Amino acid sequence: MINRLYNWLNRNKDKENIFFIGLKFIYKISVEWVHAIIIILMTLVMTDFYEKSYWTSFAIILIIMIMIEIYFYLIGNYKKYKYQVQRNSDLILNEIITATTALDDYVNSNNKSGKGIFEYASVLVTASMYKVLKDVTNCESRISVIQQFHEDGKKRKCTMISRKSKKRTSSAKKELLVEYTKNKNYYFLKILKENIDTYVFFDTKNEIDKNFFWRNNKKKSDIYQYIGLAEKVETKDIAFLLQIDAMEKKAFGKDKDELAVFAENYIYPYIQFLKHAYTMERTIKGDERNE
Repeated sequence: MINRLYNWLNRNKDKENIFFIGLKFIYKISVEWVHAIIIILMTLVMTDFYEKSYWTSFAIILIIMIMIEIYFYLIGNYKKYKYQVQRNSDLILNEIITATTALDDYVNSNNKSGKGIFEYASVLVTASMYKVLKDVTNCESRISVIQQFHEDGKKRKCTMISRKSKKRTSSAKKELLVEYTKNKNYYFLKILKENIDTYVFFDTKNEIDKNFFWRNNKKKSDIYQYIGLAEKVETKDIAFLLQIDAMEKKAFGKDKDELAVFAENYIYPYIQFLKHAYTMERTIKGDERNE
Protein backbone atom coordinates (compact mmCIF):
# COMPACT_ATOMS: atom_id res chain seq x y z
CA MET A 1 0.00 0.00 0.00
CA ILE A 2 2.75 2.46 0.96
CA ASN A 3 4.74 1.62 -2.18
CA ARG A 4 1.64 2.38 -4.24
CA LEU A 5 1.48 5.81 -2.57
CA TYR A 6 5.19 6.40 -3.23
CA ASN A 7 4.73 5.34 -6.85
CA TRP A 8 1.79 7.76 -7.25
CA LEU A 9 3.83 10.61 -5.78
CA ASN A 10 6.78 9.76 -8.01
CA ARG A 11 4.64 9.76 -11.15
CA ASN A 12 2.91 13.05 -10.32
CA LYS A 13 5.81 14.98 -8.78
CA ASP A 14 6.18 17.25 -11.84
CA LYS A 15 2.60 18.55 -11.77
CA GLU A 16 2.29 22.28 -11.17
CA ASN A 17 -0.92 22.61 -9.15
CA ILE A 18 -1.11 24.08 -5.65
CA PHE A 19 -1.26 20.69 -3.94
CA PHE A 20 1.92 19.33 -5.52
CA ILE A 21 3.76 22.65 -5.25
CA GLY A 22 3.01 22.56 -1.51
CA LEU A 23 4.18 18.96 -1.24
CA LYS A 24 7.41 19.76 -3.09
CA PHE A 25 8.10 22.70 -0.76
CA ILE A 26 7.55 20.55 2.33
CA TYR A 27 9.73 17.84 0.80
CA LYS A 28 12.59 20.26 0.10
CA ILE A 29 12.69 21.52 3.69
CA SER A 30 12.48 17.98 5.07
CA VAL A 31 16.20 17.64 5.75
CA GLU A 32 17.92 16.19 8.78
CA TRP A 33 19.05 19.48 10.33
CA VAL A 34 15.49 20.88 10.14
CA HIS A 35 14.23 17.68 11.74
CA ALA A 36 16.82 17.97 14.54
CA ILE A 37 16.00 21.62 15.28
CA ILE A 38 12.25 20.93 15.42
CA ILE A 39 12.71 18.01 17.83
CA ILE A 40 15.07 19.98 20.09
CA LEU A 41 12.69 22.96 20.32
CA MET A 42 9.66 20.77 20.93
CA THR A 43 11.54 18.76 23.57
CA LEU A 44 12.38 22.00 25.44
CA VAL A 45 8.75 23.14 25.27
CA MET A 46 7.46 19.74 26.36
CA THR A 47 9.92 19.65 29.30
CA ASP A 48 8.69 23.07 30.42
CA PHE A 49 5.05 21.92 30.25
CA TYR A 50 5.93 18.80 32.22
CA GLU A 51 7.64 20.77 34.99
CA LYS A 52 4.67 23.14 35.23
CA SER A 53 2.17 20.23 35.11
CA TYR A 54 0.48 21.53 31.98
CA TRP A 55 -0.63 18.01 31.10
CA THR A 56 -2.98 18.89 28.23
CA SER A 57 -0.34 20.99 26.49
CA PHE A 58 2.26 18.32 27.24
CA ALA A 59 0.07 15.64 25.60
CA ILE A 60 -0.58 17.83 22.52
CA ILE A 61 3.16 18.47 22.01
CA LEU A 62 3.89 14.75 22.48
CA ILE A 63 1.30 13.81 19.83
CA ILE A 64 2.72 16.42 17.44
CA MET A 65 6.24 15.05 17.99
CA ILE A 66 5.07 11.52 17.24
CA MET A 67 3.38 12.73 14.04
CA ILE A 68 6.56 14.57 13.01
CA GLU A 69 8.62 11.43 13.60
CA ILE A 70 6.20 9.40 11.46
CA TYR A 71 6.36 12.09 8.75
CA PHE A 72 10.17 12.10 8.63
CA TYR A 73 10.18 8.28 8.65
CA LEU A 74 7.92 8.27 5.58
CA ILE A 75 10.00 10.96 3.89
CA GLY A 76 13.16 8.95 4.54
CA ASN A 77 11.62 5.83 3.03
CA TYR A 78 10.30 7.81 0.06
CA LYS A 79 13.79 9.14 -0.67
CA LYS A 80 15.15 5.58 -0.61
CA TYR A 81 12.26 4.42 -2.82
CA LYS A 82 12.82 7.30 -5.25
CA TYR A 83 16.54 6.55 -5.50
CA GLN A 84 15.90 2.83 -6.08
CA VAL A 85 13.25 3.48 -8.75
CA GLN A 86 15.52 5.98 -10.52
CA ARG A 87 18.42 3.54 -10.44
CA ASN A 88 16.30 0.71 -11.80
CA SER A 89 14.67 3.00 -14.39
CA ASP A 90 18.12 3.92 -15.70
CA LEU A 91 19.00 0.22 -15.85
CA ILE A 92 15.83 -0.60 -17.82
CA LEU A 93 16.30 2.40 -20.13
CA ASN A 94 19.81 1.24 -21.01
CA GLU A 95 18.51 -2.29 -21.62
CA ILE A 96 15.69 -1.03 -23.87
CA ILE A 97 18.12 1.14 -25.86
CA THR A 98 20.45 -1.83 -26.30
CA ALA A 99 17.56 -4.09 -27.37
CA THR A 100 16.21 -1.47 -29.81
CA THR A 101 19.63 -1.09 -31.41
CA ALA A 102 19.97 -4.87 -31.72
CA LEU A 103 16.48 -5.17 -33.25
CA ASP A 104 17.17 -2.41 -35.78
CA ASP A 105 20.44 -4.09 -36.77
CA TYR A 106 18.59 -7.40 -37.18
CA VAL A 107 15.95 -5.85 -39.44
CA ASN A 108 18.48 -3.94 -41.56
CA SER A 109 21.04 -6.72 -41.86
CA ASN A 110 19.13 -9.99 -41.84
CA ASN A 111 15.49 -9.74 -42.64
CA LYS A 112 13.75 -6.96 -44.53
CA SER A 113 10.75 -9.18 -45.28
CA GLY A 114 9.45 -8.69 -41.74
CA LYS A 115 9.43 -12.38 -40.86
CA GLY A 116 10.86 -13.23 -37.46
CA ILE A 117 11.11 -9.68 -36.15
CA PHE A 118 8.80 -10.26 -33.19
CA GLU A 119 10.41 -13.60 -32.40
CA TYR A 120 13.84 -11.98 -32.31
CA ALA A 121 12.47 -9.17 -30.13
CA SER A 122 11.07 -11.81 -27.77
CA VAL A 123 14.51 -13.39 -27.43
CA LEU A 124 15.96 -9.98 -26.58
CA VAL A 125 13.21 -9.31 -24.04
CA THR A 126 13.49 -12.63 -22.19
CA ALA A 127 17.26 -12.27 -21.86
CA SER A 128 17.11 -8.62 -20.81
CA MET A 129 14.24 -9.08 -18.35
CA TYR A 130 15.94 -12.02 -16.69
CA LYS A 131 18.99 -9.84 -16.09
CA VAL A 132 16.97 -6.83 -14.85
CA LEU A 133 14.65 -8.81 -12.56
CA LYS A 134 17.60 -10.65 -11.05
CA ASP A 135 19.22 -7.31 -10.28
CA VAL A 136 16.02 -5.70 -8.93
CA THR A 137 14.64 -8.60 -6.86
CA ASN A 138 17.71 -10.80 -6.34
CA CYS A 139 15.37 -13.74 -7.07
CA GLU A 140 15.09 -16.28 -9.86
CA SER A 141 12.32 -15.76 -12.40
CA ARG A 142 10.94 -17.29 -15.60
CA ILE A 143 10.02 -15.06 -18.51
CA SER A 144 7.95 -16.09 -21.52
CA VAL A 145 6.65 -14.25 -24.56
CA ILE A 146 3.79 -15.98 -26.38
CA GLN A 147 2.84 -14.77 -29.84
CA GLN A 148 -0.52 -15.86 -31.24
CA PHE A 149 -1.29 -16.18 -34.95
CA HIS A 150 -3.50 -18.12 -37.33
CA GLU A 151 -2.49 -21.05 -39.50
CA ASP A 152 -4.07 -20.77 -42.95
CA GLY A 153 -6.45 -18.23 -41.47
CA LYS A 154 -8.20 -20.88 -39.35
CA LYS A 155 -6.35 -22.75 -36.60
CA ARG A 156 -4.84 -20.61 -33.91
CA LYS A 157 -1.22 -21.33 -33.05
CA CYS A 158 1.21 -19.73 -30.67
CA THR A 159 4.96 -19.55 -30.39
CA MET A 160 6.50 -19.37 -26.93
CA ILE A 161 9.94 -17.88 -26.39
CA SER A 162 11.03 -18.46 -22.80
CA ARG A 163 13.99 -18.00 -20.47
CA LYS A 164 13.49 -20.46 -17.61
CA SER A 165 16.49 -20.53 -15.29
CA LYS A 166 20.03 -19.38 -14.53
CA LYS A 167 21.31 -22.70 -15.89
CA ARG A 168 20.06 -21.83 -19.37
CA THR A 169 22.09 -19.13 -21.12
CA SER A 170 19.71 -18.79 -24.08
CA SER A 171 15.98 -18.69 -24.74
CA ALA A 172 13.98 -21.73 -25.83
CA LYS A 173 11.30 -21.87 -28.51
CA LYS A 174 8.12 -23.95 -28.44
CA GLU A 175 5.09 -24.05 -30.74
CA LEU A 176 1.58 -25.05 -29.62
CA LEU A 177 -1.92 -25.27 -31.04
CA VAL A 178 -4.16 -23.01 -28.97
CA GLU A 179 -7.18 -25.30 -29.33
CA TYR A 180 -5.29 -28.58 -28.81
CA THR A 181 -7.23 -30.65 -26.24
CA LYS A 182 -4.24 -31.96 -24.29
CA ASN A 183 -3.05 -28.41 -23.70
CA LYS A 184 -6.42 -26.91 -22.76
CA ASN A 185 -5.65 -26.54 -19.07
CA TYR A 186 -2.57 -24.36 -19.45
CA TYR A 187 -3.39 -20.93 -18.04
CA PHE A 188 -1.69 -18.92 -20.78
CA LEU A 189 -3.74 -20.82 -23.39
CA LYS A 190 -6.88 -19.95 -21.46
CA ILE A 191 -5.94 -16.28 -21.79
CA LEU A 192 -5.52 -16.71 -25.55
CA LYS A 193 -8.66 -18.83 -26.07
CA GLU A 194 -10.91 -16.60 -23.99
CA ASN A 195 -9.27 -13.46 -25.37
CA ILE A 196 -8.62 -12.07 -21.86
CA ASP A 197 -7.26 -8.65 -22.80
CA THR A 198 -6.18 -7.60 -19.32
CA TYR A 199 -3.34 -7.80 -16.83
CA VAL A 200 -3.33 -10.77 -14.45
CA PHE A 201 -1.65 -10.73 -11.04
CA PHE A 202 -1.40 -13.79 -8.77
CA ASP A 203 0.38 -12.86 -5.56
CA THR A 204 0.23 -16.19 -3.70
CA LYS A 205 1.19 -19.78 -4.44
CA ASN A 206 -2.31 -21.01 -3.49
CA GLU A 207 -3.87 -18.81 -6.16
CA ILE A 208 -1.39 -20.07 -8.74
CA ASP A 209 -2.02 -23.72 -7.84
CA LYS A 210 -5.76 -23.17 -8.26
CA ASN A 211 -5.37 -21.71 -11.76
CA PHE A 212 -2.28 -23.37 -13.19
CA PHE A 213 -1.86 -26.81 -14.68
CA TRP A 214 1.32 -28.88 -15.00
CA ARG A 215 1.83 -32.33 -16.44
CA ASN A 216 4.48 -32.83 -13.76
CA ASN A 217 2.99 -32.12 -10.32
CA LYS A 218 6.43 -31.54 -8.82
CA LYS A 219 6.56 -28.19 -10.64
CA LYS A 220 3.75 -26.86 -8.48
CA SER A 221 6.23 -25.88 -5.80
CA ASP A 222 8.31 -23.75 -8.19
CA ILE A 223 6.16 -20.67 -8.80
CA TYR A 224 5.10 -18.31 -6.03
CA GLN A 225 3.91 -15.24 -7.96
CA TYR A 226 2.72 -14.61 -11.50
CA ILE A 227 2.30 -11.55 -13.73
CA GLY A 228 0.65 -11.91 -17.14
CA LEU A 229 0.32 -8.96 -19.53
CA ALA A 230 -1.75 -9.53 -22.67
CA GLU A 231 -1.91 -7.09 -25.59
CA LYS A 232 -4.07 -6.92 -28.71
CA VAL A 233 -2.14 -4.26 -30.72
CA GLU A 234 -5.10 -3.35 -32.95
CA THR A 235 -5.93 -7.02 -33.55
CA LYS A 236 -9.16 -8.91 -32.95
CA ASP A 237 -7.48 -11.61 -30.86
CA ILE A 238 -4.66 -11.36 -28.31
CA ALA A 239 -1.48 -10.57 -30.27
CA PHE A 240 0.98 -11.57 -27.59
CA LEU A 241 1.30 -12.34 -23.92
CA LEU A 242 4.25 -11.52 -21.68
CA GLN A 243 4.28 -13.62 -18.52
CA ILE A 244 6.69 -13.62 -15.59
CA ASP A 245 6.94 -16.26 -12.85
CA ALA A 246 8.63 -15.53 -9.51
CA MET A 247 10.44 -18.44 -7.95
CA GLU A 248 10.40 -16.99 -4.43
CA LYS A 249 7.72 -15.61 -2.11
CA LYS A 250 6.91 -11.89 -2.35
CA ALA A 251 9.60 -11.34 -4.99
CA PHE A 252 7.43 -8.86 -6.89
CA GLY A 253 5.51 -7.47 -3.90
CA LYS A 254 3.43 -8.35 -0.86
CA ASP A 255 0.02 -8.18 -2.58
CA LYS A 256 -1.69 -7.51 -5.94
CA ASP A 257 -1.37 -3.75 -5.54
CA GLU A 258 2.38 -4.02 -5.15
CA LEU A 259 2.57 -6.43 -8.09
CA ALA A 260 0.74 -3.83 -10.21
CA VAL A 261 3.25 -1.16 -9.14
CA PHE A 262 6.13 -3.54 -9.88
CA ALA A 263 4.74 -4.26 -13.35
CA GLU A 264 4.29 -0.58 -14.10
CA ASN A 265 7.85 0.29 -13.08
CA TYR A 266 9.83 -2.67 -14.39
CA ILE A 267 7.79 -4.67 -16.92
CA TYR A 268 5.59 -2.23 -18.84
CA PRO A 269 8.57 -0.71 -20.76
CA TYR A 270 9.16 -4.16 -22.26
CA ILE A 271 5.52 -4.32 -23.31
CA GLN A 272 6.04 -1.11 -25.27
CA PHE A 273 9.15 -2.56 -26.90
CA LEU A 274 7.27 -5.72 -27.92
CA LYS A 275 4.37 -3.64 -29.29
CA HIS A 276 6.89 -1.70 -31.35
CA ALA A 277 8.40 -4.92 -32.72
CA TYR A 278 4.96 -6.43 -33.42
CA THR A 279 3.80 -3.31 -35.27
CA MET A 280 7.06 -3.18 -37.24
CA GLU A 281 6.70 -6.79 -38.35
CA ARG A 282 3.07 -6.31 -39.41
CA THR A 283 3.90 -3.10 -41.26
CA ILE A 284 6.77 -4.63 -43.23
CA LYS A 285 4.79 -7.81 -43.99
CA GLY A 286 1.61 -5.85 -44.73
CA ASP A 287 -0.44 -8.05 -42.36
CA GLU A 288 -3.82 -6.98 -41.01
CA ARG A 289 -4.49 -10.06 -38.87
CA ASN A 290 -2.75 -12.14 -36.19
CA GLU A 291 -0.63 -13.98 -38.73
